[in-house]
Amino acid sequence: MITNLDMLLHVVEHAKRWRVGDRFKQFDVTAAQANLTLPDHDLGLFADWVRHLDGALITASASPARTLGVLHAHGHLMSGHVLHVYVTSDGERMRRAALHGSVLLAEVEQYRRHNVVGLPVLAPAGVE
Repeated sequence: MITNLDMLLHVVEHAKRWRVGDRFKQFDVTAAQANLTLPDHDLGLFADWVRHLDGALITASASPARTLGVLHAHGHLMSGHVLHVYVTSDGERMRRAALHGSVLLAEVEQYRRHNVVGLPVLAPAGVE
């Protein structure tokens, strides 16, 4: 029987062994699953964790009522443990990039490359 502490140790050891960043804002764990909330806008770390999940499903949401958008991925580590990974990003940029619903890791990486947080949000071509 796995305990919460066993799950915590397993996720931290996985991060160290595979050199996935171990920075996170919040870490919730039960015997059945772990939830990682990453530092705001750290899409590179989000992508690193997603690459380590089998059967990863990524969803993005950024409603017009919110200034922040959320990317959420869940899947299984090689051990079979369920891991949920969350990161917040700029909601306006996510909406402009049409990053919503079920998305691919490649779409997240493209969004990360083209939407550097801290730079001004540009209107789409042809819109003033």
